[in-house]
Amino acid sequence: MQALETLKSKGLPVGNSPWDFFGLETENDVLALGDVLSGFHDRDGVSPCFVANFILANADLQRMRNEGFRTLRWIAIKDGFPHPWKDHLVHVYRRNIERKVFFPALHGFTHFNPVQFVASLSERSPRGDLIRKLVEQDIPYLASLTSEYNFALVSRVGGETFLSETDQWDWLSKGADLFAETFGGIPQSTCAPGYRANDTTMRLWRKLGIKVAQSVGTGALMDEEGLLTLQRNVFFEPVLLGFDLVTAALDQAMRAAERGFPIVVCSHSINYLTRFSGRASESRLLLGTFVKALLNLYPNLRFATDIDLYDAYEGCTPGWLRQPRPHEIYNRLTSYVQ
Repeated sequence: MQALETLKSKGLPVGNSPWDFFGLETENDVLALGDVLSGFHDRDGVSPCFVANFILANADLQRMRNEGFRTLRWIAIKDGFPHPWKDHLVHVYRRNIERKVFFPALHGFTHFNPVQFVASLSERSPRGDLIRKLVEQDIPYLASLTSEYNFALVSRVGGETFLSETDQWDWLSKGADLFAETFGGIPQSTCAPGYRANDTTMRLWRKLGIKVAQSVGTGALMDEEGLLTLQRNVFFEPVLLGFDLVTAALDQAMRAAERGFPIVVCSHSINYLTRFSGRASESRLLLGTFVKALLNLYPNLRFATDIDLYDAYEGCTPGWLRQPRPHEIYNRLTSYVQ
């Protein structure tokens, strides 16, 4: 918050997006969220599990400043976080994985586009000046001010274009390698930052051995040449959405179920941070209310990770998936998640 206040004092219009207040979770944030999830069980005695999409590295801005911003320098999350953070959180991520309330998945090497980020830092332009002011406050990007490179695989300078295959592979393979070093084994599920992925991305995901790709939408499970695409169709975002959240999320869940689709809940970590937004306790309480209501609404509900759905789709777990019924097909054609 101090950094944002400093930027405001310099005349920068920060705070126009809730994402401007996104930051690093605490140990207690992670464990308290796990406690909420472990307090519920489905028909099989399984607790709800967050498919946690991890960014595996953060820009080492202090070193980059000292070197004149010639290239990207970074620190892997397994080694902690860059100055001024002193946190080491991998052990609590692993604790929630052991409790089976987190399933680790790949978000990426970085959230921002590293090629465009480094290029912007060296620009002699108003945009370059702006970005250097952010970096002076140890902020690599800010949602409302750096739209050009907020999402790793696209540049939005003069229109949105994807990175080349070479640059995509460099970013994807670095993320996958760091994921294996951090959590053991290759990632099985992924979600691109900002949901920005193209055919090249999907082909490279398959090359890495990834089995499931998350996106957002209202459609069915799709097999994209061996890569299962899974669409988030329920939005549980207390910090980002300002309406009757539990009621709205339940309505979206019912619409998904009425069409015979899995209920896939999207809930970003910003909702569960004590720092910055300061609404972690409220969000956890609402999450518990939502999960309890879901279980009351669907007593035979099964909680599942991406890989559970992948295995069911591949026929490894009979009884999980079935062909849509006539009324579900009708609902698919006539109703949409709002």
